[in-house]
Amino acid sequence: MLKLTRSLAIAALTNLLPLATSAQKPDTVALADLTIASLHYDSDTTAARFRLGTPPRTHRAHLRNDAGVFLTTWYYPGLILSFGRDGHRRTAIVQGPRYRTERGVAVGDSVDRVHRLYGRPLHGDSIGLLYASSTKEFETLGITFFIQDGRVSKIMLGEVISAE
Repeated sequence: MLKLTRSLAIAALTNLLPLATSAQKPDTVALADLTIASLHYDSDTTAARFRLGTPPRTHRAHLRNDAGVFLTTWYYPGLILSFGRDGHRRTAIVQGPRYRTERGVAVGDSVDRVHRLYGRPLHGDSIGLLYASSTKEFETLGITFFIQDGRVSKIMLGEVISAE
């Protein structure tokens, strides 16, 4: 009987150990989570123009950003899209409640809602929550929820992590 109990305890611990160690890690986001306004990460300017129309304002950078990329930025009400020279989206910044993330978070939602829908961030404090697409050392893709007074004030999706 003692041998059977010991065997069951070892089996239970063996099965629970991976759950305990994985609970310690931050939650990650999938590439599909980087979709906004039905535009997936790496969508191009043609897809953006088809989905959102001609942007009211654009800006083409003449200097490289921190990642060494020349960006073209399109400004829509409540949404800013930045594209690399190849025409593919690098980042999206949501500034109003009109656009929701794939999991349903919008500007104005509570921090508690973000935690319920996204889990534990890679980094989190009173001004922001960062969810990366992986926990690899040089990962640059993810979502950052900027926080003000316990509510989401802005959402950045795509290349949100500096590789420096």
